[in-house]
Amino acid sequence: MDVFGWLRGQGYEIDTDIYDHIKLWHTWYKGKVDKVHKYWVYNGRNKIPCQRLTLNMAKQVCQDWADLLLNEKVHINQDSKTTEEFIVSVLDANNFWVRGNQAIENAFWSGLVACLPYPTNVETSSDGDITNASGISLSFSVGEQIIPLLVENGECLECAFLHNATIGDKTYCLLKMYTKPGETYIVQNKVFDITNQMFTEVEDFRSLKPFENLVAVWDTGLTIPPFAFIKPNICNNICPDSPFSVAVFSGAEDIMQGLDTAYDAYINEFVMGKTRVMVTAEAVRFEDGSPTFDSSDVVFYQLPVGSSADPKPFVQPIQPNIRAAEMQTGINDNLNLLSMRCGFGERHYKFDTGSVATATQVVSENSHMFRTLKKHEIVLDAFFKRLCSIIVEFGRMYMGQALDTTPVTVDFDDSIIEDKQQMLNDMRLDVSGGILKPEIYLAKKYNVSEEEARQMMPEPEPEYVYAGGGAE
Repeated sequence: MDVFGWLRGQGYEIDTDIYDHIKLWHTWYKGKVDKVHKYWVYNGRNKIPCQRLTLNMAKQVCQDWADLLLNEKVHINQDSKTTEEFIVSVLDANNFWVRGNQAIENAFWSGLVACLPYPTNVETSSDGDITNASGISLSFSVGEQIIPLLVENGECLECAFLHNATIGDKTYCLLKMYTKPGETYIVQNKVFDITNQMFTEVEDFRSLKPFENLVAVWDTGLTIPPFAFIKPNICNNICPDSPFSVAVFSGAEDIMQGLDTAYDAYINEFVMGKTRVMVTAEAVRFEDGSPTFDSSDVVFYQLPVGSSADPKPFVQPIQPNIRAAEMQTGINDNLNLLSMRCGFGERHYKFDTGSVATATQVVSENSHMFRTLKKHEIVLDAFFKRLCSIIVEFGRMYMGQALDTTPVTVDFDDSIIEDKQQMLNDMRLDVSGGILKPEIYLAKKYNVSEEEARQMMPEPEPEYVYAGGGAE
């Protein structure tokens, strides 16, 4: 039995089809796929094992989308300044702007990442309920660690999350089940010993160091799901009813295989195209008992004695033609196909001077990349609203904070769509010409409200009246 079998025994219907695909996507993300990057070449006598080189573009694509969607220019807004500062303080305390970027990258190769907020440094009542907490922490679950339990209209309402821990020579699996048997969500914690493919429930799991602070059951007090999902906004064509999306490069595996094949051939072109110098044995003179040519120099190749029809000793250089331009064309063609398939549009990547570069041009509002970016932001905006709602509710319930429950709004980075520096220069000229209010320029430049911009402006100089009297 495994965790899926155990959950089925509890009455849950578990669909496991997506997990095989997640494993395959993960191998592409890591950069080495056995059936693609390990191959054999027959040399006429033996089969020689070979390793195909890789550009690892699956990771690059996920990384680039994460950088576009969540960076230092993303800003969370809330009507209450106190509430906004509380939310930001919780995110900062959890290093969210780094971990969140990594979560998006993981979501774009796995199809789904979950963020699980929970109170920390808690005080509990005699019956085990949490009465007070001093902080809120965030944990993340990726891909195979997520098991949907109840899905309605494509939305996951109940879910289980897996986390493994190794203690000595034993491996344990922590199963967190988020369910809603009544008005509020509860979390049930189960620990299983999975050493050597065993699957035995550990009843007294609090005796184990990693699980000593866990309670068997925790009533969160929330009426909304206490987890928030990040995923690419791509329709799942493998398991349509699953809350999982698919990897952003799903369906582009053949393109990535062609790309790595072209890159491997490009490098081999230089390896096999190195200059060789063929030298007859008669041409290798000895001085003081040592050969004239350095025996460790791989440029020279000594022919066997008598292998040349010409009795005279000779030194013959061989310089094969390197087809670098043709190879680069093949790589760039595949990069263009991959760029289109992953939502970046044409010519987002180019192979030049031996490396892959990313285009830096400003993206127009009618471009493929702009539309795809805005599409992904819809899901990310919903993630932030759910996550911030959970943080606010936990702050109210467990930390005694007087917080506003109004949903947040999110300002995403639009610098790739507009040339912000040029726009600011134009706005400054408009201010100088008297056709634009200075506070509008400051609000745009420093990403603040117009009221805050007015407070940033210096007080006007007082007007002085000439006291010498007027002309008669």
